[in-house]
Amino acid sequence: SFDGNDDNDGDALFNARLLTVISDYGEKGFPISNISKRWNQIWPNKPFPTPDNYIIETQVICNQTKEVTTIQKKVKLLKFLKWKCRHQRFKFRKVNGVILAYKI
Repeated sequence: SFDGNDDNDGDALFNARLLTVISDYGEKGFPISNISKRWNQIWPNKPFPTPDNYIIETQVICNQTKEVTTIQKKVKLLKFLKWKCRHQRFKFRKVNGVILAYKI
């Protein structure tokens, strides 16, 4: 299974692989609905996360104690990709009802 942080698959490697997939379409953008299929064709031994593993982490500050707590939350694919790519040069845009991923 893939959780984005296990063994050698940190965020940098995830983003490098995602960039490879998105680059297939260049300036036209890559439909995010096809990312897992294309990813799995290129790296069959390192499959793209399944929807059960679209988990993001957010930090919450308690108003009373001011303690910071990290919360994990299941999300949909677009939110997962935005979170995983938050420090990278990717953008997402809806065109004719299809969400496309672009390299900036």
